[in-house]
This record gives sequence, structure tokens and C-alpha cells, in this order.
Amino acid sequence: MRAVNATQIALETIGRPMANTAMLGALVRISNVVKLESVMEELRSKLGAKLPEKVVEKNVLSVQRAYDEVD
Repeated sequence: MRAVNATQIALETIGRPMANTAMLGALVRISNVVKLESVMEELRSKLGAKLPEKVVEKNVLSVQRAYDEVD
């Protein structure tokens, strides 16, 4: 079984229980449809247009952690 605690990752990386970016990282890992690097670039581009860099990088870290922690 492949599982990841996306809410816990979000709390630890972003500081809020917003699991969407963590779930994205897990999805990328199990699907093999898109490369992690592509997702990271797009995330930085889209979020970077709206949010401070510090917040963007916390979200990127959330994606990376979930990707790495999928069982």
C-alpha cells in the first residue's frame, strides 16, 4: 500500500493543514505521468505570481516531502 500523511506534512512544512500540495507530490510519485521537476517549476511559476517566495518554497517543500515519503 502506498500512503502518505499529507495533512501532517502540510502542518510541518507550510504551518497549516492544507494538504493539497502534499497530495500533489504523492500523486506525482505513484502516477509516473509527469516528472517531479516539471511540477516544481509550474508550482513556482503559478504560486510565485501570487504569493511571497517564502510561502512558495514551503509549498514546494511539501510536494517534495510527500513525493519522498510515499510508501
